[in-house]
Order: sequence, then structure tokens, then C-alpha cells
Amino acid sequence: MTITVTLHEGDQVIRKAQRDAYRKLQQSKQRRTKGGNFTFTDMERIAAVTSEIDATYLGYLMYLQTFIDYETNALVIGRGKWPLTRRDMVEGLGITLETFRTFYAVMERYSIIMEVDGRFIMNEDYHFRGAAEGRRVVKTYDDRLRKIYASLPTRKVRQLGYLYRLLPYIHLETNMLCWNPFETDPSEIRAMNKREIAVTLDIDEKTAYRLLQ
Repeated sequence: MTITVTLHEGDQVIRKAQRDAYRKLQQSKQRRTKGGNFTFTDMERIAAVTSEIDATYLGYLMYLQTFIDYETNALVIGRGKWPLTRRDMVEGLGITLETFRTFYAVMERYSIIMEVDGRFIMNEDYHFRGAAEGRRVVKTYDDRLRKIYASLPTRKVRQLGYLYRLLPYIHLETNMLCWNPFETDPSEIRAMNKREIAVTLDIDEKTAYRLLQ
């Protein structure tokens, strides 16, 4: 969306350098919210692939997005921003090297994670930090995701993947799960019921209920 501003007498024209500095300051403040550091997920972009990728792999992806570097979108760890290696990801995800290779092949096929000059880069079309600039996004918090992942047995990581599949259905203003997440008229929002959620995730209603508790 483009906003046109008309200047009147007495208005200030901010130079590009000042505007860029201000934007970086605001972005820095944005990261220091009550919930801690977070990443954005582009709702429209992931909607095209969530049904095609195994839920367990989506769970792995949801965990790895918490390691996105603010400036480069590379996957890094620690204050020194050391690039995540295959070994780091295998150990962090708690999976075998063979499982990681299969997972990474899927990520590479959909251009979600790519290896560039020895670093693994998350495609910012899907997940990123910084200014959303009009994109339709949902915010997820790093610490919360890592704690959830750590609490799940390996065989239940797909539950996190089910939550990932629901991200495109979160209403931008109310956080309600619905069929039209970008609807601005509250009376027109079409909420999803338990059965519809189960069908969307291809699971039974009992599992859907436990997932949303």
C-alpha cells in the first residue's frame, strides 16, 4: 500500500539519511517488545506451501526461524552471530543427519532455506525480521517457540507443524482462526469451527481440540 502525503506550510521535510536512521531506531525498538525477539511470517507466501510439506518438517522450520539474523536473514547463533552449521541444526532439532538431509532437501526444493557461501539463509519471502512494510504477516516469539519445541518429544514435533499450517488463517486484528483473515469488517469474519480446523489439518477433531487447548 502506498500513502501519499501533502506538505503544508510549516511542515518539515526529513532527509533520507534521517529517515533511514529513524527507521532503524524504530526497528530496533520493535525487537525489544515484552514478548522478546520475534520473527515475521508472510501469511500469503506460506499458504501456498503448507499443505505440500510434511507437518514434521514444518515443525523443524518453525524452530529454525528463531535463529534468523536481523540484518542478513542467515541462521546464526549467539551474540557473535556464528553461522549455524549442519551439525548445529541436527543437534538443535534432535534428529539424525539422514533426517536432516531429507528435511533440508525439501526446504531447498521450495527455496525456503538455501546454502549461500557456506551459510544457511532463510528466504525472507517466507520468514524475516525487521519492518513488515505493508506485508500481511503474523508474529511469533523466539523464546516461546524454542520452549515449545524443547518440551515436545521428537515424534510429536508435527504438532508444531500443525500450528504452522494454521498461521495463514489467523485474523490480522483479532487473532481468531478464520477463513478470511484479512477481512476488516468484524461482522463479516467467518470463524473456523473445530471440525473445519481438523479437516484443514487432515487430523481428527479430538486431536484438533487438544492442539488448540
